[in-house]
Amino acid sequence: MKICHITSVHSRYDPRIFQKQCRSLVKFGYDVHLVVADGTGDEIKDGIHIYDVGKPSGRIKRMTKTTQAIYKKAVELNADIYQLHDPELLPCGLKLKKRGKKVVFDSHEDVPKQIMSSKAYIPFFVRKAISYLYGKFEKKVIK
Repeated sequence: MKICHITSVHSRYDPRIFQKQCRSLVKFGYDVHLVVADGTGDEIKDGIHIYDVGKPSGRIKRMTKTTQAIYKKAVELNADIYQLHDPELLPCGLKLKKRGKKVVFDSHEDVPKQIMSSKAYIPFFVRKAISYLYGKFEKKVIK
């Protein structure tokens, strides 16, 4: 079974994604692929195929061009299961699901709460609306 982990934010050797999840899957005989956006290039490490779509030059490009490049690579890999690690990848997950793929969203943070408390780059007067809209979007997509 081919499993593809996807991240647009985390490093390729992220302790949770690479060390705990990907390495464990390889240990149990799965064909594991990891798509990242760090600008370091492709490699195979510990049996994990790592694909780099290039490091974006800013948050906006990461959330637009990088997610498009990640989706394109994910489709090309044609995995059985995709595991998404970042909220901005939910639209990619929807598209993969429409292609009949199994998709897991690995959410370990409360994004609406984070938007309200720790996203200083978002103007305060729009945080509440963005937080609310994202919360609704996430609930709909996860169903």
